[in-house]
Amino acid sequence: MTEELAPQLLRLQHLLFAFKGDETMLLGELDGFLCGIAAGPQLLSPAEWLPITWGGDDASFAKYGVDLNEFIGLINDRYNAVVFELRAGTYSPIYEIDEPHDDVLWEIWLEGFSAAMSLQMPAWERLLDDEDAPGYEAAIGLVFYMNLAEPDFEGTVLADIAKDGIDAEVMKQAAPDELPRLAALLYKASVKGAKPVPVRVTSVGRNDPCPCGSGKKYKRCHGL
Repeated sequence: MTEELAPQLLRLQHLLFAFKGDETMLLGELDGFLCGIAAGPQLLSPAEWLPITWGGDDASFAKYGVDLNEFIGLINDRYNAVVFELRAGTYSPIYEIDEPHDDVLWEIWLEGFSAAMSLQMPAWERLLDDEDAPGYEAAIGLVFYMNLAEPDFEGTVLADIAKDGIDAEVMKQAAPDELPRLAALLYKASVKGAKPVPVRVTSVGRNDPCPCGSGKKYKRCHGL
């Protein structure tokens, strides 16, 4: 990571590792995902995006011994922190680090942001098609970095930016600082007052609705 993590983030990282699933996010990827949910142009309920953070496999909690209340509580804490920092213009992403070379793997953060985008594609398409829309330039900038990070698009993107006299390597080096700036601009362009209320879970009673959004009682869902 780019800096020493707070204890609650270390705990969240530990729980993410505990799932042992290919679909479970790394902490840096999760941070990009939460940022994309918070800054995106469409309102989403927690039930729409929470299951993605653990790969959508509801049986994973019992299988790997992860406590649902603790996990959702930690995600909620980080989501609240991301929203607060975006609003204040002080958002500091959690980046994975390639330790042998000390390289910042900003691409992993973008994978998470892109996953959040995929849940809001109609709204994103409307934004990217309207040059006069608030947040358009920030959205274009984020998509540019996604294309720059994606090998399938790299040849085309490098060729296009070369025509404009832009050095791709310079852009990649600037990415760790540029991505949070663009995300904050996008957030401020959104209707912040209409952002969805995050899940607030300290404990769940056996007869309460399950926080995963299934509609079942907790005892019939993740409480099994």
